[in-house]
Amino acid sequence: MLHEIILALHGCISKVLHTEGYAVELGKVLHPSEKALLKRILHIGGTYKKIENFIKKYASPTFEVDIMNDMDSSGRVLNGLYLQAFCFGLQTVLEPYRDKVVELEKEALKDPYLSLSSVHTQVDCYSQLLAMLSNMIDEIRENDIHGCKLMKYTCRHLSTGIDSLRNSLIQITVCLHAILVNQLTDWLLYGKIIDPYEEFFIKAKPAAIADNDTTLTSERTIATAVGSEAFGSTQTVAPTKPTLEYYLDEDFLPPFISFSTAHKIFYIGKTVQLFTSNPYDDSEFKKNCIFEKEEVEFVKSLQECSFQDTLLSDSTISKLESSVTQKLWSLAMNEAGLMNQLKAIKDFYLLGRGELFVDFLNNVGHLLMNAPSSLTVRELNVALVNSARSVQLGDEAILEKINFTIPPKDSCPPDVKIKQVLKLSYEASWPLHLFFSPIVVQNYNILFRYFLRVKQVQLNLHSVWITDVKIKAKQLSDRSWQLRKDLMFLVENLQCYLQWDVVESEYSALVIVLEKSQDFEIIRQAHHKFLYNILLQSFLMPVEAKCDASTGLLLPSSAKGRRHSVNVCLNQILDLSEAFCQLISQTEYNVEELEGMAEKLNHCINILMKLISNLRNQISGMHLSKLLLRLDYNHYFSQIIQNNQ
Repeated sequence: MLHEIILALHGCISKVLHTEGYAVELGKVLHPSEKALLKRILHIGGTYKKIENFIKKYASPTFEVDIMNDMDSSGRVLNGLYLQAFCFGLQTVLEPYRDKVVELEKEALKDPYLSLSSVHTQVDCYSQLLAMLSNMIDEIRENDIHGCKLMKYTCRHLSTGIDSLRNSLIQITVCLHAILVNQLTDWLLYGKIIDPYEEFFIKAKPAAIADNDTTLTSERTIATAVGSEAFGSTQTVAPTKPTLEYYLDEDFLPPFISFSTAHKIFYIGKTVQLFTSNPYDDSEFKKNCIFEKEEVEFVKSLQECSFQDTLLSDSTISKLESSVTQKLWSLAMNEAGLMNQLKAIKDFYLLGRGELFVDFLNNVGHLLMNAPSSLTVRELNVALVNSARSVQLGDEAILEKINFTIPPKDSCPPDVKIKQVLKLSYEASWPLHLFFSPIVVQNYNILFRYFLRVKQVQLNLHSVWITDVKIKAKQLSDRSWQLRKDLMFLVENLQCYLQWDVVESEYSALVIVLEKSQDFEIIRQAHHKFLYNILLQSFLMPVEAKCDASTGLLLPSSAKGRRHSVNVCLNQILDLSEAFCQLISQTEYNVEELEGMAEKLNHCINILMKLISNLRNQISGMHLSKLLLRLDYNHYFSQIIQNNQ
């Protein structure tokens, strides 16, 4: 019987000593106290057998699947590298128990009269450990705990006050942590995820082309066409291979990795992928670690990291982040020519090269009033190239990356004009698609359409003035001269405000950041701030606008939201200017219409001045003081309003 009991402790319970721990056959010959001891001993053996069966089944990557017990409601099989590591940890913490059973067997061979109380005393100290491991196994099966969630689960149990249990849990967690370190090393140093069982907290899903701000792809074609039926794209773009879009799964995040550190890890791996996905580089550099000489040091630092020492882990991640951001900064600034690209963006999207668009609008400005068509857009693209050459635009390569596009005709409202839907597409050179992502280009196009409209209205008023000067011998209406003068003054100063007080001021601040910082993420955030400030100070940021969480820029869905009050007044002035130019272009017109326009203009100016005066004292309205200074420099309009009142 003694040998049967020792075998039962090793998980080999005979028919005489069955699994429930009741010795039915021996009940007549044992003392009640001995029966209680035997029941406890067999319970320990039964628990060990349960754990051992779990280890034998799940420690191997290939095991026979039990549909009832091994599959959850979604059909996912309970397996994975972390589960195997968990089983290895169980083997490790159960080793002292096995050694104790071997010692008992040796004692039984020496002493055939070894008592049950002696056996129970020596194995009872493991009852708590076995009970805890048995409960953990049950919870893992019931709740489908796998992958990094296992680390979450084991770390939660570390709060126990029993040192022996805590030490055993630490050993198990160390085994799990080894798998995590290997996956982190692959992701952080090589930009790869070897995760066949979807256990890592960074996961991949197939995507033809990832369109969010942080997606790194091997090739990016930004807004060369709004759709497969878009008009005006004359560029030939290399086909983009299907890639993977990665995302952070917070449910799998281990408790010793903070949310901010997880985002750093996510950013580092995607940046490393960027370096290894250069479509213009077929060298061995793509296949190797980008850290070169630092690789061994970083691998060693990651291997030395402990789940209990979060400071060391955070320090290593911060060093890696600093290294990749500096390398990416060098690549963007020195090889991709970020400064030149930003200058080109300012020249085209923000009308920094005013003479270019003066020539362009003088030649084909009338086409902007037509309905959308592919033929018209092609003419606009040709005119843009010709105007760039006429003003001696030095960089021909920029012209190959920029062209006009419009949405498909079916997606446009029936009475829409080209100027209302016209877009500039920009093909950012690798890796500047991180800088000029689709949402950034969309926000630039909002500015471009508005700035182009102001420039066109300004040129139309100049044309009216030239015409008036040529026919000044004729007797012209004083109201016409006064109205044109007021409109020209307002539009000219609005143009100066937008170009000098907004664009040039913000661009100078951006250049200072670019020159001082060597961190790619900092200069990208500075660029987002630059674009956001221009939208804000141009009054193009709708009230209660929905902005992208990562960039702070306008989402397409909110671009048509409730407009800023100052923007409404300025647009009314631009509408009056367009109506005035159209009226004056007629051979005969009614002077009463001019009177009506003059009254509308006075009303708009009155509201505009009150709005600016009331809002400029707010913290968010400091830029309004600059606009007020431009529009009401010598208190001309203020005095008119006061006299009318």
